[in-house]
Amino acid sequence: MEKYARFRYQPCIPLGEDGRCVTASQKHIALSRKAATEGMVLLKNENNALPFARGEKIALFGKATIEYIKGGGGSGDVHCPYIRNVFEGFKAKEKDGKVAIYMPLVDFYKDYVEKESVHIPTQEQINATWDIVNAMEFCTKRDDMTYDTFASMHVKEPAVPEELIKSASEWADTAVITLSRFSAEGVDRRPQGGDYYLSDIEKDLISSAGKLFKKVIIVINSGATIDCEFIAENGDVDGILFGWQGGMEGGAAIADIL
Repeated sequence: MEKYARFRYQPCIPLGEDGRCVTASQKHIALSRKAATEGMVLLKNENNALPFARGEKIALFGKATIEYIKGGGGSGDVHCPYIRNVFEGFKAKEKDGKVAIYMPLVDFYKDYVEKESVHIPTQEQINATWDIVNAMEFCTKRDDMTYDTFASMHVKEPAVPEELIKSASEWADTAVITLSRFSAEGVDRRPQGGDYYLSDIEKDLISSAGKLFKKVIIVINSGATIDCEFIAENGDVDGILFGWQGGMEGGAAIADIL
C-alpha cells in the first residue's frame, strides 16, 4: 500500500506507465470537475426552477461566491494550484451568454473577503497552534482549540445590506444563495448557528431574498450535514442543491449543474 500513500501525490509527480500524467494535469482537472458534478444531490426543484434558462439574470449571494470551500481539514484537505469559486464558475457561463450576473453583489463579497482575510492566521501561526494542541491530552479544551483554529481559517458570513438585496432583485429574477461550511478531521458539527444550524444572518438573507426575487436557489457547499429544516419546506425556496466540497473546480461544477 505504500506506493498509494497520499504524500507521494503532492504536489505534482508523474503518474501512469509513460509518466506523462501528473496530479494537476488538465486531464485530471477535468476528471475532478466531472466527479464533482456527478456527486452533487438535487434536494428540491419546484416549478421547474432548474436548470436555468439561457440568459437568465442571477444574483450570487454567500461568501462562497468568492471564498469557496474546496475541501476539509486534516486528511480531508488537498493541495491544488488554484480554486475555482462560484463567481468564476458562473462568469465562464456568462461569456457564453448562458447567464448574466449582478456584479455589484459580487463586488460586495470580493471587498468583504479581501478585508476580512487579513484576520486569517498564517500557516506558521496555525502550525504553532497544532504543536500546542498535539501536546495536550484529550479534553474539552483541546477540542475547543481544534474547533476554533479550523474556524479561524475562513471568514464569517456577512450580513448583506437590505438596499443591495433590493437593487439586486430589481435587476435579476433569480437569487443563488450558497451556504458554506468547513469540515475537518476530528471536529464534530456543533449544534449552533453557522455550523449545524443556519445562522440568523443566513435565515434573514433567505427570507429577504424569498420576498424580493421571483426564484431562490440554495446551494450547500459543505462536507458534512447541516440542518435544512428552515429551507426544506420554505415556499419561497424553489431549489436546493447539495454541492458538497467539490475540490479545485467546485465553483465551475456548481455552475455546470445549475
